[in-house]
Amino acid sequence: MALDKNFYIRRGLSVGTAGEVIDSSGNWVGNAIGGGGATSLNDLSDVIADSASGTSLSLGIGSGALANDDASNNNHIAIGYNALNASTQGFANIAIGNNSLCTTTNSQNNIGIGNSTLANVVGGGKNIAIGSSAGNDITSGSGAVLIGEQAGSNGTSLSNSIFIGCMAGRQSTSFSELGIGQCALYSNKCPQQLAVGRRALKCNTTGLCN
Repeated sequence: MALDKNFYIRRGLSVGTAGEVIDSSGNWVGNAIGGGGATSLNDLSDVIADSASGTSLSLGIGSGALANDDASNNNHIAIGYNALNASTQGFANIAIGNNSLCTTTNSQNNIGIGNSTLANVVGGGKNIAIGSSAGNDITSGSGAVLIGEQAGSNGTSLSNSIFIGCMAGRQSTSFSELGIGQCALYSNKCPQQLAVGRRALKCNTTGLCN
């Protein structure tokens, strides 16, 4: 590689400048542009990592995720568009998916994995919803476990109920239920029901402890 005579002067320890750029012929062409990238998660436009103590105990990734968090040690994890968007306090919620737990302001210990899971929870807590729209309409229930697409999606309470299967308990309006299988207890109106199998007690409206 041919170097012009001034190259050696420019590269001298007492003369050279850090960050200079040369072309393939050894000629000086300018200075490199300094790297100005993010130095912390909070420097990214769609990320929130906050804590009153300076140690990140809440994490929001995605547009609108944890947008209203009060920056105290709430121990939240929100990943996805508007995940935990309205949350100001609460504690230890995990929301993964667009609009997951997007309405709650101070509910605690909920887990929503999937788009619109537990999207309307405003009270209660300790609910688990896995699957698109699972528990979408729950507003105040506690202790529900909903696994499957639209499982328990239209119930408003469903406290202490377990639904496993696509659309299991989708329109159920009761509590303390166990439904396993596609559409099991789909529109049940009675508490303390046990149904196992596809469409088991799908439209049950009467009876106790079936």
